[in-house]
Amino acid sequence: MIKIAKMTVVVLVIAALTGAVLAAEESWKNDTMLVSLRDENATVCRAAEPDKVLFQNKDAQLAIEWAMANATTTVVTPGHYVTNDSIDAPRDGVTLIIDQGASIKVDPDANHKTNLTFRSSSSRGKYSQQLVPVVYVFNRNNVRVYNFGDLQPSNWNHPDQELPKPELYKDRSLRFIKEEITGRNGQTFPIVFDGRNEELTCGVQGGVMVNTGTAHNFVLGIDCEALEVPLVCPSADRSNDAVLCLEGCHNGKVGWVVNIAHVDEDGKKGDTGEVLDLNSSNTSTSVDFALGENTRLELIDSNASQLTIDEIVAVNKSNGKEEYINKLLIESGGSGQRWTYRDRRHSPASIGKQTKLEDVVDVKRTINLPNLPDALPRFDVTATIEITLEDGSKKTYAKTVNIDITK
Repeated sequence: MIKIAKMTVVVLVIAALTGAVLAAEESWKNDTMLVSLRDENATVCRAAEPDKVLFQNKDAQLAIEWAMANATTTVVTPGHYVTNDSIDAPRDGVTLIIDQGASIKVDPDANHKTNLTFRSSSSRGKYSQQLVPVVYVFNRNNVRVYNFGDLQPSNWNHPDQELPKPELYKDRSLRFIKEEITGRNGQTFPIVFDGRNEELTCGVQGGVMVNTGTAHNFVLGIDCEALEVPLVCPSADRSNDAVLCLEGCHNGKVGWVVNIAHVDEDGKKGDTGEVLDLNSSNTSTSVDFALGENTRLELIDSNASQLTIDEIVAVNKSNGKEEYINKLLIESGGSGQRWTYRDRRHSPASIGKQTKLEDVVDVKRTINLPNLPDALPRFDVTATIEITLEDGSKKTYAKTVNIDITK
């Protein structure tokens, strides 16, 4: 009788623990919002109740920001979304996932209040251009942004329209700006982590940025502490200046960063720019792996920055004009400062393995990603670069990033 009672207690304890684990596993659904298109509206539902609309608006910016304000994780599902301004991270610790098949475009004719303007220089004149991030993390900590979709570019030129006065901007560190900005000429940046502040410290602490979607410009980190960039391996639709830019960041951790040349309609390879641009004043920046193809520039441009890189691979494939092999690294003790006001600290770069591949006939980029949101709460994204040489042999490089929205 006593043995039966003990067995009953054990069974009940196991059942209770199992139930608790299952409940914990399912709790993410109540803390995850799904953004989707229904008719003309961007709608928001919980993953636990995908048929119950909680919020909707024609302006996708408002819908996505509402989702991020009311749940830890937001997934933007396939569809074409239009915003009137930047999508701002509304609080610390949120995760934004932009799925494959999802595209987001800032309306070029809208009245944008965000401006990531850079400091004036002799080559650029005064603050002549309004720069608007599609996704903007401004002084928010531990935010994670995973882009597997298409953050489309927008450009505008409305010289007769005045920009808003600095005090009307959404607290974008424009208190540093003294000159008046006139004219409405601008463009978008896909993802920006911006930690600028009056103390000239890193106003962003932590955070993760991944981009395997379509690249129309580089993703950017400014004045960030311990920003993690595990994977930047986009599909280039043109010759990008770079795919990742960091300025004024400290203790940055870059995993894989890859810039593959665009193939035009005639099947010819274009030229790319830099792979990684350490624009200025980065300290204690580490890079695991960088690979670039068909650039007349350097793969990595390190201006007034401390850099440690484990491996660089330069790929030279004929672009139908001429063959060339690029420089791996250029360092300078100054220049390049556009956004940060932090001190410049320069020391020689530490570089590990260096490889130049000149006899290349093909370069293939593959991104493996499971169906979302079905694969949640945990899934892997894998980027693979397969390089075919003239003798028929292949070199393959692969990087897998584990994503867990419950952590």
